[in-house]
Amino acid sequence: AQSQIIKKTEQSDLFDEKERLSLVKDLSLQNRFFHSQLEFIEVFLERGGFDVIVGNPPWVKVTFEESGLMSDFSPEIIIRKEKAPVIAKRRTQFLQNESYKKLYENENISMDSLSVFMNGFQNYSVLKGQQTDLYRSIISNTLNLVSLKGFIGLVHPESIYDDPKGKVLRKFIYPRLQYHFQFKNELKLFDIDHHNIF
Repeated sequence: AQSQIIKKTEQSDLFDEKERLSLVKDLSLQNRFFHSQLEFIEVFLERGGFDVIVGNPPWVKVTFEESGLMSDFSPEIIIRKEKAPVIAKRRTQFLQNESYKKLYENENISMDSLSVFMNGFQNYSVLKGQQTDLYRSIISNTLNLVSLKGFIGLVHPESIYDDPKGKVLRKFIYPRLQYHFQFKNELKLFDIDHHNIF
């Protein structure tokens, strides 16, 4: 679907000198965007969304982790669990390599861009004022992708129910909420601390 849209767009004068289209194509190849409404157009046209969405969204905050990036080239950073001052010293040496420096800059820009996108009111209006993390964004997206008669089953932290800044999200969720199950990982079924409630 994406290639068809790009092909049709190239045939028109929608973009001045096609510079923006070229940038969109490059970003699309780099980030491998996935558009549910385009890929499953018949589902949205005929049913208004998915009947069932099930998942375990990542419980991570979107931040640039330089130690994670640098450990791909120096695994001892993770093995020794090196602290910030040691990593800061390593950064200077790491950035002397031009290809590493470019990778570092691209990763930093990518994380900043994702954070700005996720904090954009126009993108996630129900998350205004809340922490930028992936699982809240995914919850918001699933509510937009499911049909009116559809069901969603997600494993996620409880914080959306007690976040003082989460009133708008809760107003969005509660009318659709039919069941709420709460688990503790005492049997260690999941790779998280067994004291976590989800």
